[in-house]
Amino acid sequence: MKILLLLTLIVPMMAMAQEGHLMTRWGKALDPAKVHTEYPRPQMVRPGAIMLNGFWDFRAEGVAKKQILVPFAVESTLSAVHQTIAPGTPMVYSRTIPGNKKGKQTLLHFEAVDHDTTVSINDRKVGTHSGGYDAFTFDITSFLTGAENKLEVVVTDWTRKFDPGGKQTKTPNGIWYTPTSGIWQTVWMEFVPAAHVEGYTTTTHREAGFQEMVVHGPAGHDVKVNVKGVGEVTGQVGKPIQIKIPNPKLWGPGHPHLYDFDIQLGEDKVS
Repeated sequence: MKILLLLTLIVPMMAMAQEGHLMTRWGKALDPAKVHTEYPRPQMVRPGAIMLNGFWDFRAEGVAKKQILVPFAVESTLSAVHQTIAPGTPMVYSRTIPGNKKGKQTLLHFEAVDHDTTVSINDRKVGTHSGGYDAFTFDITSFLTGAENKLEVVVTDWTRKFDPGGKQTKTPNGIWYTPTSGIWQTVWMEFVPAAHVEGYTTTTHREAGFQEMVVHGPAGHDVKVNVKGVGEVTGQVGKPIQIKIPNPKLWGPGHPHLYDFDIQLGEDKVS
């Protein structure tokens, strides 16, 4: 009896989801002008980033909709398209973006696009990327002209054509999911000095009582690392920096303490 009741509840819910009738209160309250405006990552935070979420022009064969709400997958209700695209069909996203800031390099970030992506600015090809879940970045400084520029992103998804195919399918049913195609995570721009922090790696030496950090960027530059509540240390890009932490508060599920820190390389500062 319990199994029959469970099936009775699940089947209508699946049908509703496929018809697009399920909507959370957060989805209903969504303001298209304020979609994911927060900085998209907890690491290497810089001020002045520009989020490119919102309505983009859109076209694809068999799709009547002329605009799509980024960053929601084309199949989703929130995208305003809510349509399954035939595998291998190019989806073309476009919008305008601002130009460079004086003395800065402009980075264009994609947090995730499924699956094959080609990016162009002012009809000049910037680069390509393949993958559905990983973030990628292009330096678009040399492609920008004037105050307004045309950004075009062409995406092709090959649902179930290649193995491993995962659980996405163009005919969702049972345990098989609706595909997640196109831009489905935040798109954003940021402006950085020519010499800037490109990344970092850390290694904990628990018994020795210090944290080792290597800052990635242009070689030969000095860097400062300021760990809040601990102090500041200096070093060089590409070389290990030791940060002594007295009586360290070790992270654990029952005590998830984190240490906030800043890295400064010349004019660039990330948190």
